[in-house]
Amino acid sequence: MNAYSFDTNVIDKFVEQFHDIYQNFMDFGGIIYNDTDKIVRLKKLFYACAICHNMNWDFLCKTAIPRLYEETKGFRYSEVCKIDEIAFEYIFREYPKKHKIEAATRLAMLRKLSKYINDEDIDIFNNILELNSVGGECGLSNTINTLPVFEDDPLHKKGNLLIQILLREGLVSVDDEYNVAPSIDYHVIRFFLRNGFIKFADETIINRLINGETFELDEITELRMAIADCMKYIYNHANISIAKLGFIAWTVGRDFCRIDYVLCEHEKTCPMKRTCRGNIDKVYRMLKEPESNVGFY
Repeated sequence: MNAYSFDTNVIDKFVEQFHDIYQNFMDFGGIIYNDTDKIVRLKKLFYACAICHNMNWDFLCKTAIPRLYEETKGFRYSEVCKIDEIAFEYIFREYPKKHKIEAATRLAMLRKLSKYINDEDIDIFNNILELNSVGGECGLSNTINTLPVFEDDPLHKKGNLLIQILLREGLVSVDDEYNVAPSIDYHVIRFFLRNGFIKFADETIINRLINGETFELDEITELRMAIADCMKYIYNHANISIAKLGFIAWTVGRDFCRIDYVLCEHEKTCPMKRTCRGNIDKVYRMLKEPESNVGFY
């Protein structure tokens, strides 16, 4: 028996309010990098997504990546190799959670990816910008998610995040957005759990999530797949863009429905409060994404 299913009543209520909810987030989306050159923008987004696991997205994009871009002259492999762990940590010097810098791991990712791009005969970045489909052997998904680093996550969170940003910012245009695969990170998981989109076959799972217990990788994968299927259901049911839906879920989970501070409980404010089950049900408000030591999660 499947551990998870969808609550279509909650989904229908959300769909009715989606347009108004999305309007509230128009100012949040913006353009992450405003460089005139699309290739420069793509490179920064590309490497930000490649090393984004378990790190504050705003700090990574606004502070660390611009420094890395300048230091490595646009992520040239020869320049990336010149950076050691001490120099890498200095680039992240203001980051408050020093243990999450993981200099050796992230630096290894940068070297692996930049070496691959350096050794390839084709222009990967121009190729990505010229693609007009998500699916297919030569589409965005296969092109990005088969690259070093991006291919390591079985659900391709990093690659799918990059694809959604490229679509949302208009860097690429496709004729098959229905093929966009959801990007499921811990903020998105928390959003779907607390809003009540997901129903549980066993109350034991609810208690484990509330208590912050550690889940095995296959258990986390099952939950992430259930949420991905739920997002696809919403797209098919209401023609709501997965890129837009994923952006709302990620932003609410990060800024309003945090693991340690829920705004609807303390400040009585959240753009989701009209449709969120957790706003009126304390049990759902206490749900937390499962603990994991897996890097790509």
